[in-house]
Amino acid sequence: MVTGFTDTGIAFEEEKVIRDLSLHGALIYLDHSPRLQSELQVQLDNPGIGGATDGPLRLRGYVVRIEAEAEKDRTAVGIVFTE
Repeated sequence: MVTGFTDTGIAFEEEKVIRDLSLHGALIYLDHSPRLQSELQVQLDNPGIGGATDGPLRLRGYVVRIEAEAEKDRTAVGIVFTE
């Protein structure tokens, strides 16, 4: 789940599959276009070990790159995670 604000200030929430994830950041394809350098909240499901869960993993990141993909009607958003 990704939550944040668009470049026009409207709150959004999208459930997405993250395809490019590292310890430092991620590239996420969104239907909305957030403002550059804005904060995003990323919540990852935490399946745990042996079926036990500790709840979702919540990360905070900042938008460092935005690339519109006109033919797919989505935006590639690069984020860097903070502590």
